Amino acid sequence: MPETVTGFSPSPGLKTAGELKAEVGRFCGTPDNPRALAVAQDGIEHALRRINSKMWRWSVAVYDITLDDTQSDPNVYDGPADFHKTLECMFLDADNKPAYELHWIEPEDFQRLEIYNGPVIWSYTIYNYRNDGKVTITGTIDANFVSSNPKLRLRYYRFIPYPTKDTQVLEVPSNVEDFVAWQAKAYAASVLKPAVYALAANEALRSWKLLLVDSREEGDL
Repeated sequence: MPETVTGFSPSPGLKTAGELKAEVGRFCGTPDNPRALAVAQDGIEHALRRINSKMWRWSVAVYDITLDDTQSDPNVYDGPADFHKTLECMFLDADNKPAYELHWIEPEDFQRLEIYNGPVIWSYTIYNYRNDGKVTITGTIDANFVSSNPKLRLRYYRFIPYPTKDTQVLEVPSNVEDFVAWQAKAYAASVLKPAVYALAANEALRSWKLLLVDSREEGDL
């Protein structure tokens, strides 16, 4: 069963989705227009799709699973709902210290591997990680193994969710919020006020380039 999920905490002072949409609406000269707010929501999602096209160090999270050799399939566990790409996965010993690391196998290759898999525990994958996200391990997970290695720890890049309520805050740092705001303004301006599109597009490009510079400095992908 999953035990803990830790990761990025939104920066203090970030705007809510409702505030961002109002800002986009004001930029286009229609702050209270329902159509403008709907287009602003589309613009925010458009920007987040671009953010989710990369892996960022600030999006790394940790997900712990407690192994259970008594469940119907001790090799399969619920994974994190926001999984985007794996970083590493390792068993923890009884003292909660790293024991040894598992090797990631792509789901399509893992299915073929399972046919020939023996008792050795050495690899893992996550099936359907956009839906139910099942962490699946090769080998024999029995009581003897669990007594020595009771937990599995997954470090991974998060998929940044789209806001579904106006009260939500984007799960990004403030400099990423700046990009999202300008990208959303450019998107909305292309529909609602083409005269200001170039300004917003240039600012979005400037902000994106700064994110890429930070990315290279931090070693993000």
